[in-house]
Amino acid sequence: MIQKTDLPFDQTALLDAYKSGPIYLEQSRDFGKNTDWNALFYHLFCDMAVAPDGSIFIASSRQHKVYKFDPNGNLIKSFGQEGQGPGDFNMPGNLSILDGKILVIGDNPRWHRISLFDLEGNFKSVLKTQRPPFWPVALRDGKIAYIVYTYRGDSQTDREKISSVIIRDINSDEKIKIAECTFNMASLLVGQGSISFGDATSGEFFINSSKEKNLIVGNSLLPYFDVFSPDGTKISTFPLNIEPIPVTKRVISDYKKYQIDQMNTHSSLSQTQIQEMMKQLKKASWDHMFSENLPLYREVLMDTEGNLIVFRRTDCLGEECQIYVQVYSPDGEFICETELVEGPFELSIDPRIKNMCFTSHGLFAMVGVKDAPEFELRVIKVTFK
Repeated sequence: MIQKTDLPFDQTALLDAYKSGPIYLEQSRDFGKNTDWNALFYHLFCDMAVAPDGSIFIASSRQHKVYKFDPNGNLIKSFGQEGQGPGDFNMPGNLSILDGKILVIGDNPRWHRISLFDLEGNFKSVLKTQRPPFWPVALRDGKIAYIVYTYRGDSQTDREKISSVIIRDINSDEKIKIAECTFNMASLLVGQGSISFGDATSGEFFINSSKEKNLIVGNSLLPYFDVFSPDGTKISTFPLNIEPIPVTKRVISDYKKYQIDQMNTHSSLSQTQIQEMMKQLKKASWDHMFSENLPLYREVLMDTEGNLIVFRRTDCLGEECQIYVQVYSPDGEFICETELVEGPFELSIDPRIKNMCFTSHGLFAMVGVKDAPEFELRVIKVTFK
């Protein structure tokens, strides 16, 4: 499924690859062939960034450290340990490169800090924030952006999340709020507690940096992105070529069944507790958890040529769903839509896990191996043809 537009004569190899899709997750045999990936990573909560020289950085949230690999997938070093001191981490993630020389590393937001390292893995400083910073991303000229949340509502089942996008200078206390939106954060009341789901059925802010290291801000309920300079000036708006999916009774019913099946399969509760919880979940109304339409997308990435990679949302649920990718030029022009085919691997599309990097050298991705006798993770390089 590919739609094409006319492109200038100097189109990049990346755009050629997207237009000739689908993109199959077929690993390059030479990449990381001497690296014991399964000994390094045991959990999908990892985050990835590629430096200008092709070095690959991967933050392992559950191991509280960052790994550095050369462009061929050979491990160079690791740094960091669990803690709250200088150079320590607590669930690191959200890696990005600032001004071509500083590795920006998000930490557990509750500690109100973002760590800065050089590209050799040497600690430089900690940026302290007044409120918990989520999803930090490097811009340029010493500026980074992140999201902060506040909440309001009388109960867990009727809460709202106020999301604000902040630009911060790493060399001063200067910060600018450039966007704010309120999202429904409803959950289900079960017994004495409540249950919420992490797939943002009612929308979320997404932020990333452009090729010029401006800030791109998207509300997943709205069909456009806004672009801001690092000083907070709005530069442009460009539309998305995505049709909204109305939230019908069938959509809610399918979602309800899927989540109940997942909880029934993976719950660690006793059989009696599961049965009681299932009764309450089946009786509960799930309507209040949705907006009028489903969110338009579930992930937004940027390739090394500055093209925006948008993972379009569908109403399909589960592991067998097709993965549709839309590509927009650095100027916001819609280029094409294609499919990303997992093949022998499993790829997690989750805004909490930035486990892919689209580069001019290929696609680097943290994947699970489907036919492995036990749970197995590895990083693969997909060479674009």
